[in-house]
Amino acid sequence: MQLTLKILAILLTLGFLALGLSALLSPESALAGPAFAWSPDGVAGLSAGRGVLGGHFLSLGMVAVYALVKSEYKLLYVLALSELMIVVGRLLSLGIDGFDQRMLMPLVIEVIMAAGMFCAAKFLQPSASTQ
Repeated sequence: MQLTLKILAILLTLGFLALGLSALLSPESALAGPAFAWSPDGVAGLSAGRGVLGGHFLSLGMVAVYALVKSEYKLLYVLALSELMIVVGRLLSLGIDGFDQRMLMPLVIEVIMAAGMFCAAKFLQPSASTQ
């Protein structure tokens, strides 16, 4: 069970890092993709894509890497809460703004990421050598 949870947490961490790097290195592509579906408005829009999205997801990925390396698994609640709030925002938008087919896949992925990080944070136990 511990190995499965660690693998899940590592895969989700790679997802956070990939999202962050894609927004940081190629904000046009990341913002146009189904996860964000934004159109950057010139240099300011590209800067927001790189800074807000790239920085946000990279920092979450770095927190996850630290948590996994140092066996501080409770820090994974930070990632879980962040993803949960994104899900809440998407559901709020669904109720207020209406439905768009393009929002389903990102919503499902974010629910999986939030649930996976909550499970990892709750159930992963530090090994005896790190306590």
